[in-house]
Amino acid sequence: MKIFFCLLILSMFINTAYALPDYQNIIRKMATSVLGESLTQSILGLDPKEMVEMPDLPKLLEDPKSLNFANIHDLPKTQISENENKKLNDNFLYELFKEIRTSEPSESEYQQWINILNQGANREGVFRALIYDKIYESLEYSSSKRASESAKEFTVSFYKKFIGIKISQNKMDQMNVYALKRIVCEKTLQMIDTLYQRNKDDVYKWYAVFSSDLAMSYKGVWDNNIRKQRSPSKHYRWASLAGEQFIKSEIIIKLNKLYNHLDQN
Repeated sequence: MKIFFCLLILSMFINTAYALPDYQNIIRKMATSVLGESLTQSILGLDPKEMVEMPDLPKLLEDPKSLNFANIHDLPKTQISENENKKLNDNFLYELFKEIRTSEPSESEYQQWINILNQGANREGVFRALIYDKIYESLEYSSSKRASESAKEFTVSFYKKFIGIKISQNKMDQMNVYALKRIVCEKTLQMIDTLYQRNKDDVYKWYAVFSSDLAMSYKGVWDNNIRKQRSPSKHYRWASLAGEQFIKSEIIIKLNKLYNHLDQN
């Protein structure tokens, strides 16, 4: 029965492709009520009203001294209680270890970092500390397994669209996934800081397109409804409320999670 509705709705949508937008909206609403949002988007594509335009990518600011950190001071727009913040920090820390090192933290490591986070340290700082410790260094250099073709192909397309740099796939031939995802994450955070120098709205737009693309292209990777969300406008709204550190932590987790997935394929 669901297949019948899919074909019927697709036929109706094609027949009204050049009709007034109101008719297409009616068909889309009908499809969503019968098939659900996810399947409707798979059949009809994203609603044009939900789209967000990718900002022009600036040239990366390589020197941290050239950054005006006042421009990056982007706090959450929603009130977060102390208890809620502790829960968020706890979830972030476990997920960070799992996706960065592909292992859970020891009890002593957990206590060390959760205390630092709860005292006001930023998430980006914890990430950078983990990727430059001796454990991560050993992961980068001890494994003889090289990054998968899928991971390298993704990196080429990601750099082109989201960093504005063309790179050659063979430059990654001697890297394992730990080295590759560290480099990509650092370059991406550099782009976010550079965009913040221009205006916050460009960061939100960049994040919206990035998150929508990952949700559509790698459906099976994401484990919560926000990350599964395909609508760029909904990701834009989330970013505009979340602030810099939550945006950066989501980028870090998503990229590491995706690279871990691609490395298995």
